[in-house]
Amino acid sequence: MVVLAGPDGRREFRDPKATVDHRVVVDDLRLGAVYHYRIAHQPAEARQSLSAAYECDMFFNDFQRPEAVGVEGPEQAEAEAMAAALGGPADLCVLWGVGDGRLTAALAARSGARVIGFDDDFARVKAARERLRDRGFYGTRAAVLEVESLSEPLDVERCADLVVVGGGAAQAAAAAELVRPGGVAVVAADAGSLGADFTSVAGTTPRAGDPTAGGTWRAWRRKPDPTSGSWTHQYAAADNSAYGGEALGGVRSAAELRPLWIGRPGPRDQADRSGRKPSPLAVGGRLYVQGLDRITALNAANGTILWRLEIPGLARFNVPRDSSNWCADETHIYAVVRDRCWKIDGATGDVVAHLPAAAGKRADWAYDWGYVGRVGPLLLGSTVKHDTAYRDFWGGEGWYDDKAGASTVSTCSDTLFALAAADGGSRWTYRRGQIINSTITAAGGRVLFVECRHPAIEASETHRVAAAELWLDQHLVALDADTGRVLWERPIDTADGTVLFHLAATPEKLVLVSSDFRYHAACFDAATGEPAWQQDFDWQSDNHGGHMSRPAIVGKKIFVRPRVLDLETGKLLEERMPGGGCGSYAATSSSLIFRAGNVTIWDAFTGAATSWQRLRPDCWISTIPAGGLLLSPEGGGGCSCGSWLETSIAFIPDRQAGPRVEGPTTPFVDRARIAITPLGRPGGVVRYTLDGTEPTGASTRYDGPFELAGTARVKARTFWPASAAGREASSEASSRVAERAYPAPTATPGGIPFMGKLRVALAASGTGGTIRYTLDGSEPTAASPAASAAPLDLTATTTLKARVIYDEGTLSPVIEHLYEKVDDRLRRPDAVDGLQPGLLCDAYAGTFWATLPDFSKETPKKTTVVQAVNLAPRTANDAFGLRFRGYLKVPADGIYRFFTTSDDGSRLWVGDQMVVDNDGIHAAQQRTGWIALAAGLHAVRIEYVDAMSNEFLEVAFEGPGLSRRALPADALFHAP
Repeated sequence: MVVLAGPDGRREFRDPKATVDHRVVVDDLRLGAVYHYRIAHQPAEARQSLSAAYECDMFFNDFQRPEAVGVEGPEQAEAEAMAAALGGPADLCVLWGVGDGRLTAALAARSGARVIGFDDDFARVKAARERLRDRGFYGTRAAVLEVESLSEPLDVERCADLVVVGGGAAQAAAAAELVRPGGVAVVAADAGSLGADFTSVAGTTPRAGDPTAGGTWRAWRRKPDPTSGSWTHQYAAADNSAYGGEALGGVRSAAELRPLWIGRPGPRDQADRSGRKPSPLAVGGRLYVQGLDRITALNAANGTILWRLEIPGLARFNVPRDSSNWCADETHIYAVVRDRCWKIDGATGDVVAHLPAAAGKRADWAYDWGYVGRVGPLLLGSTVKHDTAYRDFWGGEGWYDDKAGASTVSTCSDTLFALAAADGGSRWTYRRGQIINSTITAAGGRVLFVECRHPAIEASETHRVAAAELWLDQHLVALDADTGRVLWERPIDTADGTVLFHLAATPEKLVLVSSDFRYHAACFDAATGEPAWQQDFDWQSDNHGGHMSRPAIVGKKIFVRPRVLDLETGKLLEERMPGGGCGSYAATSSSLIFRAGNVTIWDAFTGAATSWQRLRPDCWISTIPAGGLLLSPEGGGGCSCGSWLETSIAFIPDRQAGPRVEGPTTPFVDRARIAITPLGRPGGVVRYTLDGTEPTGASTRYDGPFELAGTARVKARTFWPASAAGREASSEASSRVAERAYPAPTATPGGIPFMGKLRVALAASGTGGTIRYTLDGSEPTAASPAASAAPLDLTATTTLKARVIYDEGTLSPVIEHLYEKVDDRLRRPDAVDGLQPGLLCDAYAGTFWATLPDFSKETPKKTTVVQAVNLAPRTANDAFGLRFRGYLKVPADGIYRFFTTSDDGSRLWVGDQMVVDNDGIHAAQQRTGWIALAAGLHAVRIEYVDAMSNEFLEVAFEGPGLSRRALPADALFHAP
């Protein structure tokens, strides 16, 4: 029995049949009303049991496709043949030239689609509107609009499923711009080919005389864009790379995109912008959006809502510490609901199968389906203990932004399995350790993951594993995707992923990123599991997702915001991704899309970031590139930090975009290379100027990259040939200022203290000038000495000033360095005997210190002997202090530089001289200082305090014959 309560009171719906599958149809519900219902079960002679209360929100009952109805005349067969040429249902049809409106009415009646007619004759427009109004179609189902010329394309493009053109070649060319990839244009047979983007659909259809008499129709299908991709899993594909093969027309800035459609779903569809929920999916021309226990399917090209499903128990949150609950292929969605995976027809929303999860390890547990993914012909799944998935999105904890605590706990599975996607038949099952869901990855014919085999974790009573043993006895495992056979396994010991732990892959490489108080990246060979490299770097911040970055892989680069790494070597590259947002990122071949205040596009080549003001995604991934589009279904609803456009929107590369002018982003030395890339529709000519004036058809034509020797303001515009109607078109102008720099010379080394004699080399960064210098602190002029290739020899304290005087008379800035001779400040070694190896470390805890206290007045919790300066001796996780004391032995007379990197404060003394001051509450930062030391033993003291939250300490030094290194254990001593 279903018990329904709403504005009309309480209603009951009964099904007396003895079956496990029940279907109840509830009618006469009010649009926009909210109902609640429960499912009741009344066994014979037993108490009634009731389900939880579920919501039925009739606000979402807005997508019903009109039923096809009969029409009179030959246009009915004509309309049906046109719809059949599409090979599936049409959601948006365009009639380019409406004639008397009969065919428009037939298409509206028979296709079930929205039909929009265009004509440049108002009399025909009026007649067609009246015919549609008389049939009851005019309005949201059909409309007719007047345009200036049917030979001119509209500003909108690639949004219609079916376009019918009654005119000749010029009209067909203009209307063809409206056809989406995979869509069909039906044109008069004598209109000729529509070009290389289209392929002919076999056969012709007789014309019924509308809009012109006689002849036949021929259908042409727009080819799929070979540079477009899909988004079928949480992170684009089963490889977790966040890159689904989408080029997005090479777009690298927001200005190179334009809106294609705007509309539903809106914020009411979603739980909240937080919650770190599953991403949308896009494949096969459809966009799938997961809301609060609901799925909405849309036509990605025009935003038409295809269907909705309300599914109590679907919602899953905190995806970064788990895995997503759905994936898709060209024809179906696979959505996890408790212990089943629902196989849903992507076109209709029909649930065609309920696939059960494989049995878990323990007979005394009930299990749910955990991870889900599609690989080749297989559907991958995992089993988790019942009710393991995160389902709460309320309050601060429901933001899932913490660095510790219940919301950061990783979800694990004890079984991984594969079913045939076609029929649900079992193919293989794997059971060994506890598999960390966020690492389940598939690439190159392998299924890869990290599992823990520690006995304490195996015996755990939960699959949300908080125990520290999760990070012990870990193994990286590769299975054959087809058979489930173990290809290789390797014990690994990574940094504990207490904040985040993620795996992504290419067919050749695996990238594992863990986050504890900073990021730790490790790369492995995908074929063997052999380690390739490791790299550590700092968080962007410890809040708003700055500590929750995961790997995205595009080509030979790994993106872990804020850093970019080389995939082959692990080297940190110069590019840095901007912050300002809570979420993760989605990649195209040339840009990354993420939340940085607004929906932001970050140019992966130049590092420039552009955005749309007041358009905000959700707090993980809700804006995805797929199908040649940038799809941004509403995800920011509930955001408390501004007034946002709470709507779904799709962007398409702007075919009227101006060319991209590329050159130096900073002032250049000597010469600059300028390259101009045409954007927008093909067939245009780029013309440019160098003085900032507007380019015209008479300006210099761009034929290839060129060089500049001086400052220039390059401005470029694309000019396209005149249309069939004689209208000329040009893009907006694009510009870039290339500024010539006149850099100062460099002195190597820079101003440093020295002993004895010091050699200093002067060098110019560019050509065409002479370095002039002084050694007495006066300003260099044209009469000052000219630097030669030979270095300067300094034997006394000296103030060096230098500049370049360029050939055209331009003066560079002046550099100034102080070289201080410190032979008389050499610290003599301490005379001590009976020393023992290591430093003494006093550990303090229990007090919040904003700055370093006087530890001599504090009582340590313990004192130990240590062989290295690090945080191991601490006695608390927060609000603690450490004092290291003893002696450092240096091998030679000279100047030694010391470094401390700490979060929070630190200081370093040699004897009674404070050499490094890095005190205060701050994120990890480095400070340095120098001192002249004689060979031998020197008293050292290092003090450190952690006030709260993150903690970090690293101490290093360098000196004569010693590159920078940690204080070596064999040089540390203490008095017993």
